[in-house]
Amino acid sequence: MKRLTSYGLTGLIFLLMITGCKGQGLPFFRPTATPIPTATTIPTPVPTATPDVGRVALIAPPEIRPEEVKAVTDAIQPVVSQAGLVIETLGQPPAGSLGPNRAAAIFLTMPSNLVDILSANPQTQILVVSRNDLQVGPTLTVLRVHPEYQAFIAGYAAVLAAPNWRAAGLIAEEAGDTSPLSNAFMSGGRYFCGRCGTSTPPYAPYPLTETAPSSSSAAEWQTAVANILPAGLESLYFSKEAMSPELMQSVASQNLIFLGATYPGDAYKERWAATISLDTVGALAQALPDVLKGQGGKTVSVGVKLTDINEAYLTIGKQRLIEKTNEDLMKGVLNPFTVTN
Repeated sequence: MKRLTSYGLTGLIFLLMITGCKGQGLPFFRPTATPIPTATTIPTPVPTATPDVGRVALIAPPEIRPEEVKAVTDAIQPVVSQAGLVIETLGQPPAGSLGPNRAAAIFLTMPSNLVDILSANPQTQILVVSRNDLQVGPTLTVLRVHPEYQAFIAGYAAVLAAPNWRAAGLIAEEAGDTSPLSNAFMSGGRYFCGRCGTSTPPYAPYPLTETAPSSSSAAEWQTAVANILPAGLESLYFSKEAMSPELMQSVASQNLIFLGATYPGDAYKERWAATISLDTVGALAQALPDVLKGQGGKTVSVGVKLTDINEAYLTIGKQRLIEKTNEDLMKGVLNPFTVTN
């Protein structure tokens, strides 16, 4: 009985201790449930269409030399990039639409279907290099080239380069032409020295010209050169159509000063006086910023530029004379067609 009482008393004391601890706010341990991770669905990205970047189409038919296309591309690239556009080179004029998002199209030669192109691309600014006067419109800009200006300056420079004015030019004239470029070449030479007569034989009314169709072979141009060599030539100008490696090699032994519309290479550097070309690239770079702003509808005259100049033949003073003459041509002060014979 005493033992039971002792066990009961001990249990009562233990119960009171537990109750007292609870009253003091001691926390009870309660296990928390571990969260079970749930699968997360990652949405699949939906591809978006890449917008068609605005383009400037450069139409360069096969007759345009690769180096000319590169010169144009290099010149317009900064302006095109600044406008957020890219250049797209095409080998042939389109039959109709150029496609969407074409800000401008540059034709390095006159397309026969220009009216159709303008009609099919009303939102595109069109820029055309032309040898003829064209009626411009809100979306048509014309780079007007003047081959007669080039021929005039070529004749002027050829006479300046020759010690005794004995100059000549190989000029491409199509069948049926009345030799306007030959006339302009002679006019340029005689603008400087009148009849350009010499005091010693052979006597001739310099500068001289020989013509042939633009499709003529190197052999045909060699025949043309042979016709004028007896005149005691000192300088010879090659039009773009006349220039060829075969022709240059055939006349290399004649000890002539050379000028031309295109540079023949460093093999002729010592006797090359200057390259005389139409500055189409410069005129294009001048006109393009306004065209890309949608401000077309202008006619821009293309001037003549001299490069690859050899000061042994064309001194600084002679170059200034050429520059002044070129400016007067562009202003309309000089008529390139003034010599009859």
